[in-house]
Amino acid sequence: MKKKEIARFEGKSGKGFEESGLVERVPGSPQLATEVIVGLLREGRSVRFKARGRSMYPTIRDGEIITINPIAPSLLKAGDIILYDSGGSLIAHRIARINQGDGNKVEFIVRSDTTGDCDETVALRQILGKVVCVRRQGRDIPLDTLRVKSRLVGHTIASRLKRMIGS
Repeated sequence: MKKKEIARFEGKSGKGFEESGLVERVPGSPQLATEVIVGLLREGRSVRFKARGRSMYPTIRDGEIITINPIAPSLLKAGDIILYDSGGSLIAHRIARINQGDGNKVEFIVRSDTTGDCDETVALRQILGKVVCVRRQGRDIPLDTLRVKSRLVGHTIASRLKRMIGS
């Protein structure tokens, strides 16, 4: 098997996503695709697939290919985008803050880029990996560059001003 070949998973909805590291076409449900992604990340392999939804706009746009690398949760910091398992659904959101609880309990408070609202607490066991790259218009854009971070800051400030003026 060649590592660079791509498989396409298609669910009942007809929507598909791509995932690296596989060489055959795998028909099945979105649940099967989720299980494969989770399994590969837990094995320490990176995955690429098509993101669905608008919650991370403008950083990640609906239909763009994202790359997720497995990562030790201890290496994560506020501002990183993580992929986590939320009851069988895979969600990519930004870490707003990390709470250190009693003993070794650590919780990650995550938010969407679109609304900026903190919306969920994520436990260590839910974290699958870190989103490190977005493929946009045929180019891979690493998410840890100063340019990407400064654009996000500008978007965040503009969004907050817009909400303040509209209130």
